[in-house]
Amino acid sequence: MIDPTDVRTRDDLVRYLDGLARAVSLNQREVEMVRIEDFLEALAAWIADMDGYFANQGVEPPSEGTWQVMAMAVAAGLVYE
Repeated sequence: MIDPTDVRTRDDLVRYLDGLARAVSLNQREVEMVRIEDFLEALAAWIADMDGYFANQGVEPPSEGTWQVMAMAVAAGLVYE
């Protein structure tokens, strides 16, 4: 599975999400959010707070969404509280 920060194209995102789904189903990826509504709430919360994430990484937050940001948001939605 590729890392969400390596996602650059729509095809990369599809490969990332397919790999993530397999990893979750095989218990190879830890998931905090079991219910879809919890995942969606966490996803929304991370997107709302992502400027803080990027600041902690020492990089400028993106001004527009990208395939990479979408992949990062999905990954965070699985564990963000």
